Amino acid sequence: FEDLPGSTDPHQEEGTDLSLVVSLLEGRNGTMLMRRAMGETLEAIGNDHGLTKEGVRQVVIKERARVLGLLREAG
Repeated sequence: FEDLPGSTDPHQEEGTDLSLVVSLLEGRNGTMLMRRAMGETLEAIGNDHGLTKEGVRQVVIKERARVLGLLREAG
């Protein structure tokens, strides 16, 4: 099926979605959300940004909500 004209590789679609999400990440908050999504600890991220673990957690939650809202609007 992959060789048929008009067929789309499902991995390519996921890459497009991921590309859109990454493009919506902005500044320090976006960086923290990306690092957290990649498995870094709240403590490690906080140490780099001068925040407590709780501070990082709050930023990540707020940034995630912002990005999800933008995706819903674009959807």
